[in-house]
Amino acid sequence: METDFKINDKVVDEINFPGHVGVVTNIYDNMKYPIEVKFTSRKGKKEAAIYMLDGRFLEAKRQVLRKIEEVKEEEEVSSFDYVKYDEHSLALQIQFKDLFCQIEKELKAFDPTRESSLAVTKLEESYMWIGKVIKNDQIKRNGSAELQEERRDG
Repeated sequence: METDFKINDKVVDEINFPGHVGVVTNIYDNMKYPIEVKFTSRKGKKEAAIYMLDGRFLEAKRQVLRKIEEVKEEEEVSSFDYVKYDEHSLALQIQFKDLFCQIEKELKAFDPTRESSLAVTKLEESYMWIGKVIKNDQIKRNGSAELQEERRDG
């Protein structure tokens, strides 16, 4: 059996290593799981995984390993699409939301004025841009992102 994977291919496995990009490091001959992939977390921790020639992880029934180019071609994401956050992006969004809520609470302690109202508006605007930054970071890390189909326009 042949494989479409090559050494140094950048790959994703959203089932076992969500939010991580891996690199095919070895393809062994005559082994049940010949494809070796190394994934690196954002904190620099390296993990290795092995796959069958068709990209299945161990005895999985379907392919989970995919080249990043395949992900981009199949799921091109527009700047205006809503995407589902992976675990890493969701954790970042929660951290930022907590910080923004603390600032909002402090701002609302002031007497309501035009200036304090503008400060809250700019805070909301900043939070919106943080969401865009997180989305773009996720797409850069994974090569793409799953769309939120229920939020499509029209």
